[in-house]
Amino acid sequence: MSYVALMRFLHQGFYMLLSLDAKNASRLQKEREYKMGLLSNLCVLITRPAHQAQSLVKAIQSLGGKTVLYPTLEIVPIQDLTLIKSIIAELDQYTWIIFTSANAVWQSVPLIKQEWPTLPATLKIAAIGEVTAHCLFESEFPVHAYPKNEGSSERLLDLPELQNVKDEKILIVAGEGGRELLEITLQNRGAQLKKVAVYRRIRPEPILTYEQLEEAHIDIVISTSEESLVNLCEMIKNKSLFEWPLLIMSERIKFKAQQLGFQNILIAEKTSDQGLIDTLCAWNQIRK
Repeated sequence: MSYVALMRFLHQGFYMLLSLDAKNASRLQKEREYKMGLLSNLCVLITRPAHQAQSLVKAIQSLGGKTVLYPTLEIVPIQDLTLIKSIIAELDQYTWIIFTSANAVWQSVPLIKQEWPTLPATLKIAAIGEVTAHCLFESEFPVHAYPKNEGSSERLLDLPELQNVKDEKILIVAGEGGRELLEITLQNRGAQLKKVAVYRRIRPEPILTYEQLEEAHIDIVISTSEESLVNLCEMIKNKSLFEWPLLIMSERIKFKAQQLGFQNILIAEKTSDQGLIDTLCAWNQIRK
């Protein structure tokens, strides 16, 4: 091939690449515009604790939605760590350790790593759902059992790994209070159970009035726990709140929402941020 022919070939290839780049750029721009339209003209009230809301806020905003953060729960660490540390020191005596929330992971893992740079070889770890399991994976902890779709005590108890636990020592890491189903069921199955609380949930002071929320033109509320929902009602104290559509994560929370007075209730397709986003997108398209 002559020099002239080679240069012509290279120029043709260069312009073909430019054409492909232009087409790809156009396609990517259309995809961005489509995604930005999925939640356009939608304003979402998010009731999660501030430190747990950012991923959901970013996901909604990336699809063109607006968000108003209105935390109805605040997570407070347990101040006296004496009991927690004494229990962690005996981890090698347990068959299972069960984490019931992401907060349980965040509050306890640093203490566990301090006492156990390498986890006891016989210890198995369970998580109540995918979000909690993901937090454990990020902490470089193995997870031997967790429900893949709906995160709840019921689904965790359905797993085959937790059926035959007679005489097994199980540690539950949780917050103060909360549901007792997990403890009662495992004890009924013959497990030797201990629960340790590593944080408390408190109701924060309202950061906005109902009138300010009304001015924000809220289209839908996201609440992912019964306690968060009850606190929302206590903090706003306006019956007009019940007219806002409510997006939740389970039938159990739906039952509580109905008791409180909410009328338009949606349940997320999955108990995860992605499940919330998918449901929001579908609902927003219908309401348009």
